[in-house]
Amino acid sequence: MLQQQQASQPQEPDWDQLYEADPLEWMKQKENFRSQKEKNLELQQEQFRMRQQQEYEEQQQMKTHLSQQHQTLINAIPEWQDQKVMQQEKSQIRDYAVNTLGYSAEEISQVYDSRAVQALRHGMIASGLKGKGKVKLKPIAPAIRSVSPGSAPEQPRKQTSVHKAKIRLAKTGKMSDAEAVFKQLL
Repeated sequence: MLQQQQASQPQEPDWDQLYEADPLEWMKQKENFRSQKEKNLELQQEQFRMRQQQEYEEQQQMKTHLSQQHQTLINAIPEWQDQKVMQQEKSQIRDYAVNTLGYSAEEISQVYDSRAVQALRHGMIASGLKGKGKVKLKPIAPAIRSVSPGSAPEQPRKQTSVHKAKIRLAKTGKMSDAEAVFKQLL
């Protein structure tokens, strides 16, 4: 509206020349010009008031959003109910994001979404674990041996009575079990 009003406003005439030519017309145009200026001023003031109102509403919405996101973080990360722990981890997350991921401090200060904070926290924790567990694991022997083509599969050994008697003797160590082994051999 303000732009339309300013576009429709005529240029300011040469007041001295108009006064000399027609004092009555000078008075009419002077009054019209003054009322147009007042309307423009009122529109500017209304526009300013509306902008302030909109900024205030945006600030209130941001406060509400931040409190909701804060509560979501506390629900998702129960350790953060302790303010000291929360401040310490936030500082660690900020350091991780700036030093490891290359974020700027301004970008980190603009993070308002709890999901982004959780993702950064998980990344920080995972990067902390990355250095641990560097012990090399031994390779596991293959459970099934490969067989070359044309070879016969290995048959399991049959346990003979002599073998069974030797096993029993090894377990118990009794003289009667040793006697049974000798009997099986003869």
